[in-house]
Amino acid sequence: MEVGRILTDYEKASGQKINVSKCSITFSSKVSGEMRQNILAGLCMNEVRDQAKYLGLPSHIGRTKKEFSRYI
Repeated sequence: MEVGRILTDYEKASGQKINVSKCSITFSSKVSGEMRQNILAGLCMNEVRDQAKYLGLPSHIGRTKKEFSRYI
């Protein structure tokens, strides 16, 4: 899986190990359910389905930036 290879390359280059138990992934609505399951299984990560926040800011910025700028 290409994403897994990229993460492994990052670990090697940076000397930092990615803690997949603290990682999650979100998908575009255009990604099929089968593809989502394959990626999640390959990366051993959980899917974020709700609009999560990171450091108090929304982790997803939609088409409009007005909602995002509310937090700033």
